[in-house]
Amino acid sequence: MLFIRYAILTLVIWGLTGVNALAAWSEAKSENFIFVGDVSENRAKAIITELEEYRLVLFKLMGVDPEPEVIPVKIYGVKSSKAITDITGNVGAAGVYTTNREGPVFVLNVKGGFSQKSPAHQIAYHEYTHHIISAYSNNVYPRWYNEGYAEYLSTFEVRQDGRVKLGLPSQNRARALGQIKWFPMDVLLKSIRSYPYKNNNKRTTSHARAIFYAQSWLAVHYISSTEGYPEKMRAYLKRLNEHDVPADLFEQSFGMSPEAFGDLLKAYHKKNKYLYLTMNFNGGFSVPNIVSRKLTKGESEFHRGEAVRRFRKGTMQQELAEKYYARADEADGPSAQISASRAQLASERKDHDRAIAEITKALALAPDDSRILHIAGLIQLNIYKFKEAPQTYSVIKEARSYFKKAMRANPKNMTAHFEYVSTYAAANDELSKQAIYSAQECSYYFRDRNFIDSNLVLADTLMKAGKLESARPLLEKARVWSRSRQTRAYAKNALKRISQN
Repeated sequence: MLFIRYAILTLVIWGLTGVNALAAWSEAKSENFIFVGDVSENRAKAIITELEEYRLVLFKLMGVDPEPEVIPVKIYGVKSSKAITDITGNVGAAGVYTTNREGPVFVLNVKGGFSQKSPAHQIAYHEYTHHIISAYSNNVYPRWYNEGYAEYLSTFEVRQDGRVKLGLPSQNRARALGQIKWFPMDVLLKSIRSYPYKNNNKRTTSHARAIFYAQSWLAVHYISSTEGYPEKMRAYLKRLNEHDVPADLFEQSFGMSPEAFGDLLKAYHKKNKYLYLTMNFNGGFSVPNIVSRKLTKGESEFHRGEAVRRFRKGTMQQELAEKYYARADEADGPSAQISASRAQLASERKDHDRAIAEITKALALAPDDSRILHIAGLIQLNIYKFKEAPQTYSVIKEARSYFKKAMRANPKNMTAHFEYVSTYAAANDELSKQAIYSAQECSYYFRDRNFIDSNLVLADTLMKAGKLESARPLLEKARVWSRSRQTRAYAKNALKRISQN
């Protein structure tokens, strides 16, 4: 059952502490999550357990039956904001979520442990909420709502009697609302595709980030708790995902100006009385099996390198990742996965000879590994696309062969599915049944805004195969949300052609 309660906020001031040195990492795995980080083995297992519980609650809240993640969510746990900056390049963040063709990943600051109500606790829930929003919805959400909703749910609590609480007031966000000058509401509500502050470590930016998250949390809390406002929000999102963003979109949906909405939020904050939800899980949580282990020194260094590779791009990524890979080699000796990652980085910088040499080592050690087979195919595809000299058709055939082997080794290797489709786009070949099937599967999975432009490969493939209605959602999203004017125009014209058929 679901109950509504009130909470009165009591402010707690958090103190700042020093940064711990790096230690040996631990790993915990379930069918939905893989955690690696700077915590004990028991703590790693506890993080996965509580994320699994949170996941079950979110699916119940959405009214759908949970199914295993297609690609498990990868989580890196570090013990300082500086470590997060080193990995991601984001300054001053307590957690960062992103997703790419390899799958969803986030990093969080686990400084101070992972007890109930700890900052790390809320950061983990916040970042996983981003994944739920991007992976399980066809809508794209404005930045202010995306961050506000993640904050709204991040105060999730489980009680010993099986009850869970959602929407409890956020101590640190409410404190910021009383201490920092607010953004004008029109600035906040125009934060659709990007944030209203720069990515640097200046004090003014730190304050801007804090108040942006605080106002976004308050806006979502008010909308979620006020009669009639969830319907207004649904109307707003519907319009937002159907049209280019008009200047008066908020007024059309909510029937008031941003300034009037801001006045309501200030009164709501001043009242200091917040609704929250209570749900009963009397039968407990059916959490999937979790296995954990302590990593070796070499494995820990490898995963640090992988975290950098997943989040950063360019020269900084290459140099920092290689530093960790070299330490891993020194500690545990060469491994197939290290060689595969080096091969992938070399291919990205168009060092094809180094890429082939490294992937040859990896394949010799693990010839049936799906990830390694996929990277082998990716190298051949990049050679076909990037080299100045014309490439023979045998190169694209070899790429396809590797991708098919990767898909056979792991049918859920969605990256291999996507790149297999890409070979047909690159060579302008007649589509195989596998290419059509893979394009459809990828169109269901790759929903995040990060894929909007590159998903045109899938849309073009599906249109070529006559699957016009399968292509339509990809094109609709690109028409509204792409940052490229050229992409928006292309999607608009493609949709016209579909409508004429």
